[in-house]
Amino acid sequence: MRFILFDRWGNPKGEIANPVEAKVTRSIGDEWQDTLDITCDTGVDKGDRLLLNDGEWREYVCTSPDETREQSFVSSPHFVNSVQELQTARYIDSYHETVVSPRRALEYVVEGTRWQVGEIATDMDSIELTLERVCGYDALKSVADTLGLEIATRIKVLGTGTGVEQRYVSLVHRVGEDTRQRFEFGSSLDSVRRTFSDQDVITRLYVYGKSKEDENGDDKPITITGVAGKPYLDADESALAEWGLPDGKGGRIPAVGVVEHSDIDSVSKLYDAAVADLASLSKPKVTYEASVSTLKAAGMDVSKLDIGDMIQVIDTCFTPALRLEARISEYVEDLLNEAGSTITLGSVIENVSQRQTTVNRTVEIVNAGKPVWDASANVAASAHDAASSALSEASGLTGKVDTAVSSAAAASTAASAAASKADAAQTTAVTANTVAQSAMQQVNMVGGMTDVTFTVAEFNGGLSATKQVADLPASIVAGPPPIRAQLDLWGACQPIVLDHDSDSTIPAGSIRVDVTATPATALTVRLAALKGATA
Repeated sequence: MRFILFDRWGNPKGEIANPVEAKVTRSIGDEWQDTLDITCDTGVDKGDRLLLNDGEWREYVCTSPDETREQSFVSSPHFVNSVQELQTARYIDSYHETVVSPRRALEYVVEGTRWQVGEIATDMDSIELTLERVCGYDALKSVADTLGLEIATRIKVLGTGTGVEQRYVSLVHRVGEDTRQRFEFGSSLDSVRRTFSDQDVITRLYVYGKSKEDENGDDKPITITGVAGKPYLDADESALAEWGLPDGKGGRIPAVGVVEHSDIDSVSKLYDAAVADLASLSKPKVTYEASVSTLKAAGMDVSKLDIGDMIQVIDTCFTPALRLEARISEYVEDLLNEAGSTITLGSVIENVSQRQTTVNRTVEIVNAGKPVWDASANVAASAHDAASSALSEASGLTGKVDTAVSSAAAASTAASAAASKADAAQTTAVTANTVAQSAMQQVNMVGGMTDVTFTVAEFNGGLSATKQVADLPASIVAGPPPIRAQLDLWGACQPIVLDHDSDSTIPAGSIRVDVTATPATALTVRLAALKGATA
């Protein structure tokens, strides 16, 4: 472990040879943080730089020196990640662009400083950006918040620590990795602190998008009614049983919530966001704080963990056990005594931009057990026979794409004919026509289907099974086939489908299914190859 000190101009001041305490605190989420607190017998001045090497090089700048001179000299300076020097190195009086790429936005923020642009999420659309009377570090955070991205820094050192050659700041979808490690919380782990958020758990979610002018000239937000048949989504029965509210008659009513996505102007994208929101909001937000030694005792390889890493948490204090996708939201690392290090695991709420990525291997539609095509079929069932037949073919994705599109077009024509024959059928036919077009859009995204069946034996009594798939497409969406027995089975065991791109431990050309409970019968996974997103 090396602590190499420089003055604010980069002139060497020597190494801190006898630190008594050194703790790095890094956190993500509401506030990005990377700080170092050290206790030593070396004088440190405000503005001094410190190079730290604990396996990788990091640079900090002293903001708050603290010295005590009594019987001995004790220095307790506070350092922050050196990217925060942007606050005084850059001032932006006024900047506005209606169409600016994420890279250009970051380039503008660091312009004229000694920082360069590192990695940029490449699948982000251009944005409208306004920065007024703001300093550099605040501008950096504003750009990251606008894009829904996270900040990461990296430095390149000269020689073996004689100085910094280059500094890079990046904006990425997510720092950290999906470790696939599992942590089980139960009565045997008394040293773990578990904290619940005061955020309510929601079992019925109303979702609204961008406002558009209707036929009466009124501005009203779009809803998911055209796809789901109603402006809300319900969580599964187990969530209602656990987190619903008493109706005063011995039964339960849903716990209701509302989310607005004023930036989404597409019904299909709004539906995707709604499913993602409900999957997150229908579980309690829980954080687990544990010492490194406790996590080691729980069987985790702590040496490979870092801020932002994903952890699978099983909380056995719930009945049934609560399964969460948690993330290391804070890591307090005692550099001199590992026993003093603590890790906080926070249940995840991903941002909207992450959820709207076209090819997302963890599509929340699968987790909800309610694929878009199945939801479309449910709405179409209320329409006349011709439209219902065409939509069933589209929702099941069982025929060729061209045939399904032709059938949907025929359904639209039939709906118009029905509307002209009888006033009583007009409303139903118009609804069928709208849903048929929505189904056509969903079908257009699909390049082919493959059903993969996992037998009970292949799970071998566990919660995971892997299988080779012939001609596995590069971009897929996974879900249950529209068969009642399979829909019920998926609802019971909540499968998550992953491939080599989402988890490098899975062999190329294979998929792995992780479940919350071993399926009672053979589990079928329908893989749909994506050709691209529709508006």
